[in-house]
Amino acid sequence: MIFIPTSSLKPGMVVAKTIVSSYDNSPLPLVTKGSVLTNCIIRRLEERSLSGCYIDTEFTKDIEPGEIIGQMLKKKALNGIKKVFDEVSVTRKISMDNLSLVTEIAKELVLQILESDEILIDFLDLQNYDDYTYRHSLSVAIFSVAIGHKLGYSTSLLMDLATGALLHDIGKTEISIDLINKPGRLTDEEYATIRLHPEMAVERLKSGHSISSFVLNGILSHHERFNGTGYPRGLSGTDIPVYGRILAVADVYDALTSVRPYRKAWFPDEAIEYLVKYRGIHFDPEIIDAFLKIVVPYPVGTMVELSNGCPAIVIRNNENKMRPVVRMFNVEDDIPFREVDLMNDKGYEDIYITNLGYNSRLIDYNAFVARENIMPEDISDGYLGKDGG
Repeated sequence: MIFIPTSSLKPGMVVAKTIVSSYDNSPLPLVTKGSVLTNCIIRRLEERSLSGCYIDTEFTKDIEPGEIIGQMLKKKALNGIKKVFDEVSVTRKISMDNLSLVTEIAKELVLQILESDEILIDFLDLQNYDDYTYRHSLSVAIFSVAIGHKLGYSTSLLMDLATGALLHDIGKTEISIDLINKPGRLTDEEYATIRLHPEMAVERLKSGHSISSFVLNGILSHHERFNGTGYPRGLSGTDIPVYGRILAVADVYDALTSVRPYRKAWFPDEAIEYLVKYRGIHFDPEIIDAFLKIVVPYPVGTMVELSNGCPAIVIRNNENKMRPVVRMFNVEDDIPFREVDLMNDKGYEDIYITNLGYNSRLIDYNAFVARENIMPEDISDGYLGKDGG
C-alpha cells in the first residue's frame, strides 16, 4: 500500500486501510478497506481534515506499515475521549465513570505500546482516523508514552502520563469551536482566550476527584516553553513539570503534522526539523533526544524524492531512520524498480532523500495508481519522469 495525500486522491483508487470514525459512537468506520474512492468519499475525507489515506497498487501491495496500537483500542480510545469531551462541554465536570474509562484506556495504551519489540511510531498510522480533536488527544498520548518509556519510566508513571495526555485539551471544550478553528490570525483578545484552556482543564478535573497532581501539573504546563516564553505561568527549564515538558513535544509535533483550518499539515521530516531547531529553546533537550528515537521522518508507504532524481517508496526503516530501505523507480530502462538499502548497500552512500514526495513535481499519483500492471517501459522519464512526468 502507498499513502497518498488527500489533495492527490482520485475517484477509482482503492482504499488499502480502514479509516476509523469517531463520530456518533458508530460501530462503522468512515471508510473501509477495499472501498473504491468516489468524489463524495474524497470530500468527506477533506471535511474531516484527514491528511490522506493508504491506497492499493500493484507495486506496493506487499508494503505493510506497522501499527503501534490495534484498531479495536483506537476505536475504544476515540469513543472514550469523545464521551468525556461531550460530558465536560455540557456539565463542566467529569464523572467518576468517565474518569475510570480514561484510566482504563490509558492502561491499555501503555500495555500495548510496551508489548512492541521496538517502539517506532509511524505518524501516518496515527493519522488514519477522523476528527482532529479526539485523534490529537490519542496521538499525543501515544507519543508521550513512547517518550516516557525511552526515558525509563515505570508502568504506573506511564499510565499517569497517558491519562494527562488524553485529557490535556479538555479545557478547549469551553472555548468556541469557531475560535479554535479560526482560519485567520487571532486577535490579542482571542489569543488570550485560547491561552486559558490549560487552567480551564485543571479547574474541571481537580474538583471532587483524586487525579494525580503529576497529571494535573502536566496538563497545566503543556504550553510552557523551556526558555520561559510559554504560558500560563512563564516557567522555564526544569521548573516546568516533566510531564508538561513531554506533553509539549508530543503536542507540537502532532499539531504540526495535522491538517488544520488555518494551514496545511507539515511533513514529518519538517516537523522533526522544527523540534530539533528549538531543542533547548522551546523544548527540553533530553526529551527531544528521546523523541528522536521513536519517531519516523519518512514513514513506510510514502513516496520520497532521492538525490539522484528518482522517486521511491519507503518500504522499511533502519536504525538510522534518515536512511531507510526504499523501492526506487526509474533506475534503468529495462528494470521497473530496484530495492535499495540507503544505510547498508554499497554504491548508494551518496544517495539521500531530498524530501517527501507529497507535492513533488516528479510524482503523478493518479498515473501511478491507475495502472494495474506497470511494465518496465512505463517507468521512464515520461511516466514518473525527472522532468515532471
